[in-house]
Amino acid sequence: LFLLPQVTDNWRGRDVPIEASVLSILQPTDYVTRDYSHAETLGPVNVYIAFHANQVAGRAAHSPRYCIPGGGWEIEKTEPVDIAIAGPNGALIRYATPLANNETEEAAESRLFDLMSLTQPVINDMLPL
Repeated sequence: LFLLPQVTDNWRGRDVPIEASVLSILQPTDYVTRDYSHAETLGPVNVYIAFHANQVAGRAAHSPRYCIPGGGWEIEKTEPVDIAIAGPNGALIRYATPLANNETEEAAESRLFDLMSLTQPVINDMLPL
């Protein structure tokens, strides 16, 4: 997963380390956490990908509803969004972005979808079937 490009289109990525104590709990086979920024957007997009080759009790992906607040973020609301992505079902992929002051939800969502459209084909190619 470290083959995910740090630069794509006009986005620039910076790896974000995960504390060893957190990794010992999550125990992913492979992972990447990266903040992408774009000169024309108000906020970064964080991409977290965790691949678990063996999903057994105690070693599987968990809901972002637990890890996002644990990382210091506040979830204001959740609602399902259908996104048609063809590819393998081999990983948990989370895209997150802050809502900047005076920014509409639509603008923040557009930022997410822009980066998602650029990175998802690459991610699909990296994941095992």
